[in-house]
Amino acid sequence: MLLAKEEEIRAVTEACGKITSSLNVEEVLLFIQESARKLMDAESSSVILLDSSGENLQIASSTGAKEKQVRGLRFPANKGIAGWVISRGEPLVVNDVAGDKRFYPQIDQISGFRTRSICCAPMIFREKIIGVVEVLNYRRSAGFPEQKLGLFTAFANLAAVALNNALSFDSLSASYRVLHEQLRVDGIYQSRNSGMQKVYELCRKVAPLESTVLLTGESGTGKEVLADMLHRLSDRKDKPLIKVNIAALPGNLVESELFGHEKGAFTGAIARSTGKFELADRGTIFLDEIGELKPDIQVKLLRFLQEHTFERVGGREVIGVDVRIIAATNSDLEKAIAAGAFRTDLYYRLHVVPLHIPPLRERTEDIPLLVDFFIRKFNSELKRKVEGISEPALALLTGHAWPGNIRELENIIERIMVMREGGLIQPADIPGEIRKGFPGSGLSAAPFESTAGASMWEVEKELVEKTLQKNAFNQSRTARELGITLNQLRYRIKRHAIEIRK
Repeated sequence: MLLAKEEEIRAVTEACGKITSSLNVEEVLLFIQESARKLMDAESSSVILLDSSGENLQIASSTGAKEKQVRGLRFPANKGIAGWVISRGEPLVVNDVAGDKRFYPQIDQISGFRTRSICCAPMIFREKIIGVVEVLNYRRSAGFPEQKLGLFTAFANLAAVALNNALSFDSLSASYRVLHEQLRVDGIYQSRNSGMQKVYELCRKVAPLESTVLLTGESGTGKEVLADMLHRLSDRKDKPLIKVNIAALPGNLVESELFGHEKGAFTGAIARSTGKFELADRGTIFLDEIGELKPDIQVKLLRFLQEHTFERVGGREVIGVDVRIIAATNSDLEKAIAAGAFRTDLYYRLHVVPLHIPPLRERTEDIPLLVDFFIRKFNSELKRKVEGISEPALALLTGHAWPGNIRELENIIERIMVMREGGLIQPADIPGEIRKGFPGSGLSAAPFESTAGASMWEVEKELVEKTLQKNAFNQSRTARELGITLNQLRYRIKRHAIEIRK
């Protein structure tokens, strides 16, 4: 008898040593469930946590044959043996679940696992129940011994302390990451362009609201950055921001990715899958390239916007979630509507607060700010000591039309800083396609480099003005002689405020 008691104490000591050996939440959950199963000699084990509302339980971690099927499953907090233990704060052993009305059989139905017996203990931290640890099906006999209930209860309370420590550390780490990210990205929220300043101002006004936002603009203009800003300034900032690029998903998997699917819903659906909308509950979902949605998915999204409910693919259960939608597109949705490719009613549901982001070629005064931001970013990421950019090199960048917008500028700065370890970025560091004005164009950088004492800006302006005068201000002939398109010429005329004489 004494030997058996010593074995139990040794087992609990080993288990506690294991569950307190990490501050990573996922690892602690894994250690708790594994230690519980070994301690109680059970076929399977689960950690079930109470959500912040106190209305639902969620299986946070599980072992055994049913792991994949039930992990993440949510059910009402008043259901099952776990619900009974939560409500009373007492441990419980049920060795014949078939004859106990408190048993919640739906979980077995989902997983295909057959539960015969359960031992369940509350996880209590500072007199507050945060969840339960439960083990299923005692391996040695028909049921769990009642005398092991005290041992298991002590383990559950120690597990509560270990999990709370991990959650606190995770929260502290998340706060640090948010602060670090805020310091990192604040530079990209600055602008000298009046149009972009209005966009940021409107962002700050609508961020605390629940309204759906539609971001429009060319590819690479920074729509995802604005989605981040809207989420960070909202009351949902502590909840998930789930990002989905519709165009990057295979067409036949979009519905499943967004709304989830049940086991057996289609070939290859070997387990239930939680969709992005469910993952974003109480947070925000960012739907990029919304114009790529197929008509049948548009219908389902419209229904969600109207009712805030959906069904998983292959399921009948109506699921309600609280999610704010931020959508984005670089396509013309009004043209898509005219072509019958996009629903009018969905468009107006998304178009509650439209925000258009101007292309970089229309806000060239922001290029110095963005260059400085990207230099600081890549100094940190690439361990460089680049001090800045010379005026001639900056003039080359401001003279480029940036068809790829901010994303192209970021890639160019990264490419430069891969090769340069310190000092100032010089014209020779700028890639050839930028120094030539445009790939394959005749507006080359050679005249700039041979003109002493003049900035690149001044030389470009003079070149355009003289070529216009030579061609009697005929813009088509001027563009042909310079080797650029008419739109590129008009852009330079506007940028340099060149007067066109009739």
